[in-house]
Parts: sequence; structure tokens; C-alpha cells
Amino acid sequence: MQSNLASLPLMEALVQRALEQSASASTVRTVPDASGKICEPSNTVRKRKARDGSPPLRRLSPPSRGLLEEKLDDLVTLLRSQATAGRESQDYKSSPSSIATSPESRKPNALNAVLNPDVVLDTVETFIDLLRPPESQTGYQDRDSDMGPSSPIFHDVEVHHVPDLDAEDRLNIFRRAFIPTFPFVHLPPAIHSAELRRQKPFLWLVIMSLTDRVVDRQFAMEETIWKIISHRIVTQHHADLDSLLAIICFSNWSHYYKQETPFMNMLTQLALTVAFELDLNKESHSASQQGPRYGRTSSRSNAQTDTRTLEERRAYVALVKLTSTTWEAYRKFRPLGWTPYLGKCLRILAEMKETKLDASLAAQVNCQIFINPILYPSSEETGEESKGQPITRSLFAASIRNIPEIKRGLLPELLSSCPLRLYFTIAELKLRDRFLNTTREARDPQDQLQRIQDLEATMECVERCLSVINDMPLEDWVGVTVDKFSEFMHCLIALFKLTTLNEPLWDTEEVRKRADVLQLMDKYCETMSRVAVETRMVDAELPRKGLFFKGPSLLRAIRALMAAEMSNKESSSAIEKAPAGDHAMEIMPDVPFDVNSQNNFLINLDNEPWLSDLFIDSWALDLDATATFI
Repeated sequence: MQSNLASLPLMEALVQRALEQSASASTVRTVPDASGKICEPSNTVRKRKARDGSPPLRRLSPPSRGLLEEKLDDLVTLLRSQATAGRESQDYKSSPSSIATSPESRKPNALNAVLNPDVVLDTVETFIDLLRPPESQTGYQDRDSDMGPSSPIFHDVEVHHVPDLDAEDRLNIFRRAFIPTFPFVHLPPAIHSAELRRQKPFLWLVIMSLTDRVVDRQFAMEETIWKIISHRIVTQHHADLDSLLAIICFSNWSHYYKQETPFMNMLTQLALTVAFELDLNKESHSASQQGPRYGRTSSRSNAQTDTRTLEERRAYVALVKLTSTTWEAYRKFRPLGWTPYLGKCLRILAEMKETKLDASLAAQVNCQIFINPILYPSSEETGEESKGQPITRSLFAASIRNIPEIKRGLLPELLSSCPLRLYFTIAELKLRDRFLNTTREARDPQDQLQRIQDLEATMECVERCLSVINDMPLEDWVGVTVDKFSEFMHCLIALFKLTTLNEPLWDTEEVRKRADVLQLMDKYCETMSRVAVETRMVDAELPRKGLFFKGPSLLRAIRALMAAEMSNKESSSAIEKAPAGDHAMEIMPDVPFDVNSQNNFLINLDNEPWLSDLFIDSWALDLDATATFI
């Protein structure tokens, strides 16, 4: 039987070549039946009529060319039926570790067609496509059906059973702590966990994994998530809104699962592929692009050409935000920019037809669209980033003024929320960081005075960021996204730069009195440890550890680097001020080094451009180009 299976593609190729060489006027197309067992050529009318009981067509002397086509069709039918029989005779074993080997013999033929679609061989257009029956034929479009919905992913998540009460509790945690941080989806209270599992099984699985308090179970669900991505989305090219939302969710909280090498960049590119496959970057489907493309399966019907739903627009806007987050973190590809369609989506979301959080998402993307070219300008010739290029003070001032314009019109309850307060404050801090990093000269006293004012404004911005972080409820820390974590670190490293900036008119001792960066690092290490205790998290076995169990070690490693750098600068300053012969004095860090954590942090620093850039970028003046009055 294995030889028949192996020879099937070769025989189909021979059949296609023979039919193309035929001068027959009829179109030959080999299409498998919905059951996957019978193969009917579309031009073999005699067989179809015989099966329906109609009198066969009488042909006194059929041409030899017609006989050749008929025999070739019979040959393909025989090979396909033998291959199908061979597949059904194999003994499949059900295992949680294997998605592609589910027990098909226990499911109806229509469900088999959904999970393992037939292959359409078009010998005229010369392409191969996947074929799944519409929902009306499967009978699974009814949410109360015992067989569940038609998505093949629904049966992939069956290996993880979550009790109803526990699932509802996790879904409520996701609504309260995760969605306000990044409102990429709307889950009203009327939608229960069981209904979400039927409608969007992949998104349901990602949510259950993120909110699981037992880290071992969280990692077990992660393994299933990766198998669904590789088998359904990458291999079978399954594309629907559920897959897109799940990938967006998995990407934004990818630090829960990240080990040595980050994978957020890869997931963002996959999300872009799925979104463009669904044409979510357009107002509606064009007539030439209806239905799935070659080799893809889509949840939309061929005749559907209506405009986008609010859920689809929200998903696309969230994807734009995701590309900006990934670009800031890893600098692999440029983020999605403004288009007229994106502008329309932002205006519709700002109307808050379903949820107030839509206005929050629209405001963040509006702000991101205008600050991206300023933060990361690119050369028109090469398209490469030219971050060192200075920006003018007029452009900097206009950018700062634009942030209150975006905030205008938002509801007071949104403006007072911690996620939005932190976002706008960090947006201002990024602009000030960018300006200070490219302003290296102070030609006269007026320039120096202006620089001190800029540094003071940056310090006030850091203090506002710290105030927002301190106001964040302990239970909301579990919903911190990759973007919010980078914003948190950006604030601390900006404070570190202000603490160690060596300029004659800048008082670093005053900075330490207002906010001591080392004490704050100790405080946030303790906060992350308290999150794990208060939420009753259970860590996984070594070598992998959960986010809130390894997070304090990461902060301690960064603190050790800061303490060492501050010690070196203080030592140099003390040596310069000490009398001759008194150069042996040393200033040691106030805490011992965590050698293992520091080494692991330094090894992985190359994989985190956003963090290494924050440490490398300097605000120091170019003293050679600065006037002698300093």
C-alpha cells in the first residue's frame, strides 16, 4: 500500500500532462468528494447519470481520445480510493503531544474533511488547493451542536481540560488585568469561557495559558500553542480571525514564555501574513480576491464582500501597535504606517461603539504613528535606521505639544487609568531621550541653560512614570505586556543616566535625593516577588522558571551593572579630588554582585537590542565642541 501512496503524485502528474495534450474541448478537473473516498471527474457525465438512475448516454463509436480520458480518470479514481483505504486502515493513537494524529475513526466524515481537508487538483489552472466543506454541510455552525464548531483548532485544544469555574475565573482575570493594558479584543461579560472556546478556541487556549497560576501547566499549554502554529497555520495555512487574535495575544505577552532567544519578531511576521491573507488591511474583499488563495483555507465565504466588522478593524489596529512594539524591541522590520484605511479604523474605534477601551487603543496607535519617524528615522536611500541623526528643537517641541492634542477628547476615566498614563508619559520620555541623545553641543550660556531645563523636564517626566508604576495595583502586574515592561525599564535607565551624568551645572546628588535608582530597583524586585505570592503562583521545575520567579533575578543583574558603573564614576571623581598619594581609596558597590545572574544577563543582552541601546546611548555633551565657559 505504501507504494500506491508514493506513486500517486507521479500518476497525477502523468494524468495532467496527458490531459493537457488532449485536444478535447471539455474541461477536465479532478475533484474529490466530501467523504474523501470517491473521485469524480467533472466531465464524466455517463457515470454520474448511471449512479442517479438516469438512462446512460448511448455512444455508438466513441473517439479514441475520449476512451483515453476515461481510462485515465478511472486510474486516478482507483489510486485515490486505495490511498484513502490505506489511511483508514492505520491505527491512530490519541496523544496530547500529537495534534496531527487525532483518532479520526471516531469522528464523522464531515468532521474528517474539516480536520484533514481534501486536495483539489485543477489540471486547467495548474494549481493545488485545500478543500473543506462549508459549515452548512458539516452541521457544526450551531454553537449548541455536540460536535462543536467547524474550526479544526477546536479539537486541538481538547487535550487541555479546564474546569468551568476555573476557566471563568481565568477569563475574568484576563478581562481585568490584561485587556486594559492592550485592548486588542473585546470580551463582554456575557461571553462565558465555554462560548469563547467554541467561537475562538485558539485565543481561548492562549488566555488559559497566560492566566494559569501553575507554571508547569502554563508551559504545557505553550507546547500545544506552538504545535497549532506549526501544524495548522504554517503547514496547513489555516487563516481566520481566531488565529490572528491568538498570535497577537501570544506575541504581546511572549515574555511569559521566552527563554534565551526571543521569538516575538517571528510571531509578528506570522501575524502579518495571516492578516494580509484575510485582507484585513483593506476595506473589503475585491472580486478577484474572494475566498482563500492558493494553498490556503479561510473562514470567509467566496461571496462575502461586505465591509469590515468592528472586531476586524480592532484586530488590524492592534496589529499596527504590535509591529511598532516589535520594531522598538528588535529592529528587524519597519512597523506598519498610516494609510487612509487605518485612519478610518482609528476614527471608528474612537467612537467607542462597543467598549471604551477602543478609544484607548486608537489613541495609542495615533501617538505611535507620529513619534515612530522621529524616534527611528530612516535613510530614504537605504531605508536603514539613522538614529544618531539629530532632530531640531522646533521638531522636538512640536512633537511634545502633539501628545496633549491626542489626549484631548478621551474620557477622564481612560486618562486616569494606569496603562494609558504610563503610555503617554513614556512617549514623552522617549522623545526627550531621543533629543538629549543627539544634542551634543552647548555653544553659549543660553544653550547650557536650555540644556539644564531639558534635563530637569526629563527628570520630572521620570518622576511621573515612577508615580504611575507605584500606583499600579499588585494584581495588575500579571497583565504587563512586553511593551509595558520595556517602558518600565526605559524609565529606570533614564533615571540611571540622570544620576550618573557628569556635567558642571547638573546636580546628581539632588537627583539621588529625589529618586534613588538603586533603592527603586530593590523595591521592584520585592514587588515582583510579592506578585507571585499574592496571586498564589506555583513555579515550574528547573531549568525553566516562570516570569515572576525569574524577573527579580533579571532586575538584580541590571542593578548590579548600575551599581558597578556608579562605583567606577564615583571612584574616578574621588581620585581626581583626592590629594597626591591618596589614590588608593576605593568605593565599592553597596550590594554584592550576583555573578550567575549577571553573566546570564550579559550573555543574552545581544538578543535584546532595546535594552542594550538604553545602556549604550549617552546624554553626555561633546566637550570638545562645547564653549570654554563650562
